[in-house]
Amino acid sequence: MIFFYGTRHPHIKSKALEFETCPKCGQQGGIVSSVYGRYAHLFWIPVFPLTKKTYTRCAHCNSELSDKQLPEDIGREVRQFSKSVRTPIWYFSGLFLLAALIIFGIYSSKMSEKETAEFMANPQIGDCYYFQYTDDNSYSTMRIEAIEGDSVYFDVNKYAINKYSKIDDINKEENFAKEDLYPVAKTDLNMKKNEKIILKKVRRRYQ
Repeated sequence: MIFFYGTRHPHIKSKALEFETCPKCGQQGGIVSSVYGRYAHLFWIPVFPLTKKTYTRCAHCNSELSDKQLPEDIGREVRQFSKSVRTPIWYFSGLFLLAALIIFGIYSSKMSEKETAEFMANPQIGDCYYFQYTDDNSYSTMRIEAIEGDSVYFDVNKYAINKYSKIDDINKEENFAKEDLYPVAKTDLNMKKNEKIILKKVRRRYQ
């Protein structure tokens, strides 16, 4: 995956020093002080602010004036203006987005856990259990094919995959043999006593 990252320094705010005289050309009212903010970005989304820099220029002679070139009174006014300019809130967009994704992830995980618990408490034919093999850390699925009394009978997927994010690629009808069903007591559907697999989630058919 290609990552686009770097820094940018857009303009934040400018102020015209209307009553000040340019030390270069002697014209009054042409000095403009501008503040630029530098931020780091990822995929052009601002992640966090870095620094602020102030540029002072005369509109009459187009000279850029450094702090050393400015008289003390003008320099003090420029510094006060620079300190008063706040970093825009959107410079933190990436952090806000990251926080929102984390919160959404936690919420989704809690909802998935709640849903899984509800499905295990009331199992139905067609429920699909996503799990991880403990011996090689691969992932696979198994599906409820029959329910008789206190026992649930699973049809285990013939294939496994090494990435959980790709598990739906093997969760296909043709990968279930519908033979040699694996019985599990309803009280053990959470698989916590099973040393061979770790249950990840349960998905109901047509969900």
